[in-house]
Amino acid sequence: MSSPSYHTNIFCKYLVILCVIAIFFILVFYDQTYINSFDSNISTIKCQEGLLQPKGTTTNLSHLMFVLVGSSCTWKNRRTYTESWWRPNVTRGNLFLDVEPSKEFQPWSPTLPPFKVNEDLKKLRIYPKLANPVHVRIYRSILDTYYKLKQNDGVRWYVI
Repeated sequence: MSSPSYHTNIFCKYLVILCVIAIFFILVFYDQTYINSFDSNISTIKCQEGLLQPKGTTTNLSHLMFVLVGSSCTWKNRRTYTESWWRPNVTRGNLFLDVEPSKEFQPWSPTLPPFKVNEDLKKLRIYPKLANPVHVRIYRSILDTYYKLKQNDGVRWYVI
């Protein structure tokens, strides 16, 4: 009779072998022109065009979008870290908090990134099933920044 850990080890070995084979096939058979031949895949084409930059345009601070996700409870201790590198009217991005900041931080300092309050995740039907709701807040903050904000012109990198 074999032990459960023996079966787990064999499964892990097969999984690693399968991943190596998949990576090999992706590297060998991936054809960039095949993707560009489909007109329906507009987002892929736009991403590829964005990667082809003229040689004279180097990436600078204006090409970065920062997505900061934090808690109002810890903001008091972390505020100074953000103020040390955030440059008003130069750095782009947002700070997403779980709840509205306390009156201690009102009015909001212009030396800080603009803040947004995340949607209350407890309203979601799947909330009781979430293993770690903080991860969902991070994902939703990234999506909110990418899809809803109008200041994404020229963004090449999203820094989380």
